[in-house]
Amino acid sequence: MKRPFMILFRNRSGIVLKKGIWALVAALVLLLAGFLAGKAIRGGGWSREGFFAPAYSPSAQTVSAERAGALAVAAQSVLPAVVSIETEYEPLQRRSNDAFENFFRDFLGERRSDEYNRKHSVGSGVVISPDGLVLTAEHVVEGASSIFAALPDGRYFQLKLLGDDPLNDVALLKIDGESIPYVALGDSDILVQGEWLIAAGNPFGLMAGDPQPTITAGIVSALMRTIQIDDGQGKKAYHGLIQTDASINPGNSGGPLVNARGELVGINNAIFSTSGGSQGIGFAIPVNTCKSSIESILKNGEVKRGWLGVGVTDMDEGMKQKYRLEGVQGVIVTKVFPQSAAEKAGLLPGQIITSFNGISLKNTRWWNGISMRVTAGQEVVLSVREGGKTQERSFHAPAFLLDSALKNMGIQNMKPLTYEFAIRHNIRPEKGLVLLALNEKGNLYQAGLRKNDVLRVVGGRKIYEEADLEVVLSRLLPGEELELIAERRGYYFKTQIRW
Repeated sequence: MKRPFMILFRNRSGIVLKKGIWALVAALVLLLAGFLAGKAIRGGGWSREGFFAPAYSPSAQTVSAERAGALAVAAQSVLPAVVSIETEYEPLQRRSNDAFENFFRDFLGERRSDEYNRKHSVGSGVVISPDGLVLTAEHVVEGASSIFAALPDGRYFQLKLLGDDPLNDVALLKIDGESIPYVALGDSDILVQGEWLIAAGNPFGLMAGDPQPTITAGIVSALMRTIQIDDGQGKKAYHGLIQTDASINPGNSGGPLVNARGELVGINNAIFSTSGGSQGIGFAIPVNTCKSSIESILKNGEVKRGWLGVGVTDMDEGMKQKYRLEGVQGVIVTKVFPQSAAEKAGLLPGQIITSFNGISLKNTRWWNGISMRVTAGQEVVLSVREGGKTQERSFHAPAFLLDSALKNMGIQNMKPLTYEFAIRHNIRPEKGLVLLALNEKGNLYQAGLRKNDVLRVVGGRKIYEEADLEVVLSRLLPGEELELIAERRGYYFKTQIRW
C-alpha cells in the first residue's frame, strides 16, 4: 500500500525518490547530502587529478580589522581542516533471480539496493586532531573499498577507516601525514536557537578543480530534531539533530558545522528539499553525539550500543495539572524492562525524569537524542522526580544483546529458512527467518504471529538473516511501534507491535 506522503531515501548510489500519492503535488524530499557521482558536474567526469590544483591557503589571506567579523575569523580557522572525500567501490554483484522481488516492489514500492552499481562518489569531512583523525558522515564512506582525501593545501591522502557508527551516521578515519590542520571540538549541548553557524564542505565536487572549500552561514533553526529516511535497505530514524538554514548541498555531507568561535559543533548529513538542492532546512549530527562514537571507536575499534531498558513518554498538560507539575519539564517513565540495569537502579513506571547525564529534558525528543549517545558500559545518571522530591538514579548501560531483545519480543526459537522447509510449508524459497517457538504472552504472539511464520520485513527492512533483525532492533527505543510483514503458507500479512 502506498503512503499518502513522500519519503526520500538514500542508497549507495546517492539519492533515490520514493513516490507517494502527493508526489506530483508537494514533494517533501529528504536529501542525504553525501551524494555526488562522477557525472554530476557538467562538462565531464570527476577526475582525481582535479585534486592537484594550486593549493588554497586561507591563512595567507589578510583580513583587515574592520572586516574581520566573528564569522570571518571562524571561517579562517576551519577552512584549512576541511577535506574533500572520494570513495571508490567494488562493483556490486546482483543477487540471483528472486521470486520475492515483485512482492517488495508492489507492496513496498521499493527497488533493491543491490541494483545500483557505483564506482565512486564524493563527500566532505573535517580533520579533528593533530594526528590526522578525520570525522565524516557514515553514509559518505559506507561500503567503500578505498577512501581518499584532498586537503585545501593541495595534499592528497588515502584514508584508513578506523570505525563507524551507522546508528548515528558517524565515521572516523585517519590520515597518515604531518602538520595536518585541524579544528577544535566544541560543545553542541550549549547551542541555542538563533546562534550563528558556518557550514563548510565540497558541494557538487567543486574542490575537484579548485581545492578551496565552500562555506555558507546560517543560524541554529532548531535542536533535537528527529528525521526518518529510507536508504533502500529499510527505514532509519536519526535523533537529536541540529537544524540549520546554512546552505547545505549535495557533496556537503560529512562536512563541518562550526560556531562563531570556529569550534566544531556538528557534522552535516541531510537536508529537506523539494528540488534536490538547499532550501534552508539542513541537518547535522551534534558533535557531542560524535564524541561518544569517537571514544568508543578509539577504545574498542567499534561502537557497541548501550541498552537503557526504559520506556518514556511526554507529559501532557492534563497530567501536569492533575499532579501539580506546572512548570516541570521532563518525561514520564512508562516501562522498565524486568531485570534491566534501570530496574536495579530503582526506576519505576510513573516516575518523572527531568535530566539525562546533566542535560535538562524538555520532552521525548531530548530523551531520544541523548539516548543515541549511550554506549555499552557508559554510566547513565538520571534526575528522577517522585513525590515532590528529586533524586539521582545511576547505572551502567549494558550492551545491546539480540538474545535479550528476542526474549522481550516473545521469540523462543527461530532459524534461517531452508529450501526444504519452504517447499514443505508452501512458502517462497527465499531467505528469511522462521519462527519455531513463541511465548504466548509475548507481543509477537499477541500481534497474531504463530509457529512456522516467516519474518520477511521488520521495521521497513527486509529480513534475510539474524544480522538484519539485529540492525532493526538495536535502533529501537522503548515505546516505539514496530511494523512487521510475515508470510504464512504463501500468504503475506502485516501487523504491529510496541517495543
